[in-house]
Amino acid sequence: MENKPTPKTKKTPKKQPTATVREGAIGANIFCSQSPDGYQYHYFLMSRSWKSTAQGREGYSDRYFPRNAEGIGRVARLAAKKCEELDNQLTDVAESEAA
Repeated sequence: MENKPTPKTKKTPKKQPTATVREGAIGANIFCSQSPDGYQYHYFLMSRSWKSTAQGREGYSDRYFPRNAEGIGRVARLAAKKCEELDNQLTDVAESEAA
């Protein structure tokens, strides 16, 4: 049987956040997206930063502890407010271009 090389898949570049809001270890990255019919909008993804002093490692996680609950709420409100501000800017630009 002949071994065929597997085709390499092209990696799509990671989308860079438009903005970031953070409070302590909890943060939210805000991204801009567009629906199939052309409507642009902002959304956010949250994460928790961590650091292991024993292993000297650090990173981000989408897993939270009960002690993170208040911070999650605060960051979610900040991120939602920032998304609304950015969406309003999109609307203002679209209206000025239409005029």
